Amino acid sequence: MTETLKLPERLTLELTNRCNLSCEMCPRHYMRYPQGFMAPALFERVVDEMSALGIPTLVPFFRGESLLHPDFSALMAYAKTKGLAIQLATNGSLLSRALAEELVDIELDFVSFSLDTLDLQAYRDQRHGELAQALKGLDNLLTARGARELPLIQVSAVDTGLSEDSKAEFVAHFQARVERVRIYPQHTIGGHFGSLGQAQSAERRPCLKPFREMVVYWDGQVAACNHDWDRRQTLGDLNAQSIAEVWQDQAYRKLRSQHESGMLDDTCGACDHWRQFYEGPVGEVYENQKKQARDSQTEAKLDARTE
Repeated sequence: MTETLKLPERLTLELTNRCNLSCEMCPRHYMRYPQGFMAPALFERVVDEMSALGIPTLVPFFRGESLLHPDFSALMAYAKTKGLAIQLATNGSLLSRALAEELVDIELDFVSFSLDTLDLQAYRDQRHGELAQALKGLDNLLTARGARELPLIQVSAVDTGLSEDSKAEFVAHFQARVERVRIYPQHTIGGHFGSLGQAQSAERRPCLKPFREMVVYWDGQVAACNHDWDRRQTLGDLNAQSIAEVWQDQAYRKLRSQHESGMLDDTCGACDHWRQFYEGPVGEVYENQKKQARDSQTEAKLDARTE
């Protein structure tokens, strides 16, 4: 019997599922869910509840670019006043010098930049944006951080067929500047959310995400996990229910039971990310040992599962 935590150990609150880029490999191309922004009142109420319950970690992004939210800085500042650790991922293109300084002053804990390549044209072809603008966002945050510890910074790439030379160049370029470089395999192959397109070489075991974490769409509806991009039947509604009520409700219990029995729905059945709990992190991780502080608190902040 897989252990279910009494409460989730972290919450993902999707500030928006809108994005300013249109990346070729992004699952957004298969998403049919309505687009919008999380209401500040809903965000603050859920953050208040997280703080009261002792849920320590907030992930303020999911299917979109969170920096598009008009109240982004204010919402992050509010969450930090409630004592939450914040783990953010961004494409970086909207991270101005002024915003970078705000995020450093707020003391965000972890920021991951999705960059993919050092080739200007490859970036345009893959992400339909300008790499120089994204790199400027990274530079702005590094400059604003200066000698301070936080936020810890990761740079990531989705491996859409990178040559070994290109991968090595990407890692070497960023490894000396940030705490971690990560290469993720492309997923959602063939429109199946979370699928890595791999043959099932091992017996399927329960994914632990439904037993440990909660993901909330911008409108307050609850998803199964961060690979559940287009859920039709919600697991709950934080506009009308508390975190604890949703976590303990029948829909969530049914989902966990499905994972234990192997009788999975289409979303979970096609996903390969359950493997990370038994075989280690998905993808490749390259850490900067000189920059990475060794105390346990810093280690926990760096262990952001932003896949």
